[in-house]
Amino acid sequence: MGVRRIGKALFIITLITITFPLSGVLQNLYVHAGNVIYEKETFYNHLDVVDRDSLRTLYLNGLPHGAMYLNGSNNLVFPYTRLFHLAYAFNPNFKEVLFVGGGSFSGPKSFLESYPHVRIDVVEIDSDVIRVAQEYFNIKPNSRLQIFNDDARNFLRNSEKKYDVIVLDAYSKTYIPFHLMTKEFFFLLYDRLAPNGVIVSNIIASLVGDTSNILRAQYKTLQSLFPKVYLFPVSSEISRVQNVMVVALKEILIREEELNSLLSNSNIPYRNELKKYLNNVYQFQHTAANLEDIPILTDDYAPVENLINPITGKPYSPQDEANMNQSLEINYNSPIAFSILISVALVWGINLFEYSKRN
Repeated sequence: MGVRRIGKALFIITLITITFPLSGVLQNLYVHAGNVIYEKETFYNHLDVVDRDSLRTLYLNGLPHGAMYLNGSNNLVFPYTRLFHLAYAFNPNFKEVLFVGGGSFSGPKSFLESYPHVRIDVVEIDSDVIRVAQEYFNIKPNSRLQIFNDDARNFLRNSEKKYDVIVLDAYSKTYIPFHLMTKEFFFLLYDRLAPNGVIVSNIIASLVGDTSNILRAQYKTLQSLFPKVYLFPVSSEISRVQNVMVVALKEILIREEELNSLLSNSNIPYRNELKKYLNNVYQFQHTAANLEDIPILTDDYAPVENLINPITGKPYSPQDEANMNQSLEINYNSPIAFSILISVALVWGINLFEYSKRN
């Protein structure tokens, strides 16, 4: 009788697990290949710092949010972070830069090193991310760098400072703060840009299919305010979930055919790589077929969670060329996990049935 009750209890637990996936109870389980040198549950994120081979990587909620080489090299690890330098192509005389989102501070470090005349502000909502960047990712005191622990929208609302470049790096594959995606937020950015200012925004999506919904919504929302919006995907595979750099211009002062020439005559980092991305710039056709099914996001209506949902279960690596897969995400809402749980339930059901027949 005791065995029967145990079997029945396990069978019921399995059915409950299938009906109410474990992600609702256990969130996600993340396993990192490498040596976890620091781990903390912050107010906003599950944070890990992982060393593997020559790299140190910052993970937030199981996804990589920045990395650096441990041999002292300041080269940028992830291709998408190199695309931040596209700002130079559109505004080569920039002096004031704002980074929204800190992560491992790869972008700010690269800008400080590459442009000695530039002053940089970074606004990051998670104080532990700031502290970890300082302790583990070589963020040192610098008179040209100011770090603000604040929500980006609140920070901008309370500041009158004008920026030549604003870099948005606060979106992840599985979560985007809706209030940093609306027309009202982008109007605030527009207002905080200096004349001929540039927004460079990193977002994870594909260029076509349902995994492009969040990107197309951002594009349509920005296009309602800015005279020109470009898309620069990391990969040429337009159906692939990847980092896409969205560039929005406050004014059009440079003709497209002049961009390559400008980069060729400059000494900015990753010049040849940036020229490749300029040649492969992707623009949505302004037709109803491409954008009519997508809303302009506003504070009153911003279904960001629904738009991003198709992306969350898709494979993605921010370091496309090297195919660095240091993190294994076990998502209990995935079809594979669901099939496993179904199989477990069937096995327990059969065993319980056979035991009942014998007794």
